[in-house]
Amino acid sequence: MTPVAAEGLKLPAGLRELVGEDAAELAGLICGLYRDDQAYRHAVRDGRRLIRENHAEAVVMAALQIVIDGRKLPTQRMTRGAPAVSAA
Repeated sequence: MTPVAAEGLKLPAGLRELVGEDAAELAGLICGLYRDDQAYRHAVRDGRRLIRENHAEAVVMAALQIVIDGRKLPTQRMTRGAPAVSAA
């Protein structure tokens, strides 16, 4: 994915390595995953974990409840081009 697509996502290190600046870099990353079955499986595992931990219904509902209750959600700040979570 592009840096713009990755913006604001809590990407684990393995997925941050799959961010490319241009078409050639993205094509190289995709081909690398195609050729390396272990890297592909790690990316799938990390992607599924990202979705489960950040976008599952229970996680979203808990975040919405925090907002409804007027509490502050944890915020993200950029650290060396990758988001880092901190308490607001």
